[in-house]
Amino acid sequence: MMKKDPLIHPITATPEEVTLIREHIGQQTGKKPHPKTAYLIAVIQRVLKEHRQFGKLTVRQVYYQLVTRNVIENSKGSYQSYVHHLTAGRKAGVIPWDAFEDRARMFYQEPRPQYDIENEENEQDALKSWFRYALQGSVSKEYGLSKWEGQDYYVELWVEKDALAGFLSPLCREMGVGLVVSRGYTSYTFKQEAIQRFSKIYDEGRDPVLLYLGDLDPSGYDIF
Repeated sequence: MMKKDPLIHPITATPEEVTLIREHIGQQTGKKPHPKTAYLIAVIQRVLKEHRQFGKLTVRQVYYQLVTRNVIENSKGSYQSYVHHLTAGRKAGVIPWDAFEDRARMFYQEPRPQYDIENEENEQDALKSWFRYALQGSVSKEYGLSKWEGQDYYVELWVEKDALAGFLSPLCREMGVGLVVSRGYTSYTFKQEAIQRFSKIYDEGRDPVLLYLGDLDPSGYDIF
């Protein structure tokens, strides 16, 4: 049995909230979740609402909120169960997919020039400035256009290992390709952000391409 700390503000959910969540998920998936699962999702909603003014939380931060407030136990099995139920609630739409942020994984956006000639109000002055300083290496690096501007494809390179980011960064910067460090299996948050990013690219009339580098082992194949 978990110890109660009088300094920790308890958090609960009402039976009405639990019923609404069960009904909503049942309509979306065809199967109502267990009342305990719906209760956990309802409490998660309350935690997110409490911290909304402070910005997004990570999945693990919400987990520790539930632990310290005696909602769930602090164990590996408890965390795995929590993530499973949380993902189910997000897929069913009762918890917004973008309510969390994933700080453990990195996304290096496609490098953009510091000075984009096409976006200058006075193109003639921009061109004069370009030719004036083009031969000066230290200055000319600040000028240029995106290598993928107007292309049929948008390319991202995903790598499983964080240790390879430093090795691949110079190449991606040279090629103008975005670099994603997934650190193993990507989270639901990270995948949804990629879906939004690729959907926007697709709506622009370009085909998104994801290149993946991972270990040649069962996990590497499964991640792919």
